[in-house]
Amino acid sequence: MGSGQQFCRPDPISHLKITPEITPGDHCLLSPRLLICYQEARRTALKSKHINLNLLAFCLSTGIKLGQKMSGQGKTGIKRMKNKGFTFIEIIVVLGIIGIAVAASYPSILNVLEVRALESSARELLTTLEAARYTAVNDKVNCRVRFFQEDSQWRYMVEVEQASITGGAYTWQPARKFIKQTLPPKFNPQIGLPSTDQSIVFSPLGLVANYNFTTPQSFQIILKSDKLRNLSQDNQRIIVIYAGGSIGYKKARG
Repeated sequence: MGSGQQFCRPDPISHLKITPEITPGDHCLLSPRLLICYQEARRTALKSKHINLNLLAFCLSTGIKLGQKMSGQGKTGIKRMKNKGFTFIEIIVVLGIIGIAVAASYPSILNVLEVRALESSARELLTTLEAARYTAVNDKVNCRVRFFQEDSQWRYMVEVEQASITGGAYTWQPARKFIKQTLPPKFNPQIGLPSTDQSIVFSPLGLVANYNFTTPQSFQIILKSDKLRNLSQDNQRIIVIYAGGSIGYKKARG
């Protein structure tokens, strides 16, 4: 065999004619997969009056099924794959279910928000009292938390006892790093402190300097929630200040 001769593998598709029937001699030139593809394409061609012969030849040469290639043509008779989605009725039903669920859980959501608001207000006051006691012990000064009414609301602020520059009497001055805060009116604050100045004074030893031993239970602050009371839950947060400077916190119903 001469070196100048070159052999080219024949294209099994190029010589085929697209006819209703494939010739027996062409079976040997087609792979099993390509033969199956041709048979499916032929069945589709027999059912459709608008078959595109060029497209059929292309499908045979690339091994792509005719139905997949022609799914976008509306006149081929091949059923398109429908895009899956939600109908208007399904959306209405889902929205209705969501609405029922929200309506059923709405009271419990309000309950949780009310409990958190009450706890937040009480814990904030408790933290301020503990910080004032720490300031008195750390700075070796008398430190007090004074409660007063302003604009029909109970407010409180931390003050320290300082001597004047001229060396005169001691006066109460606002403590640094503390700001004036407000007790929410909706919680009906009850301030059970000495009526003279409505304050709690911590000494440098951490004791309550103005504690009244005759009526120890008067040193307490109560916050109430009417909403929680109507729901038969613990609606009170009680802060009690003891003579030794310790501060108690408890929940109650009433």
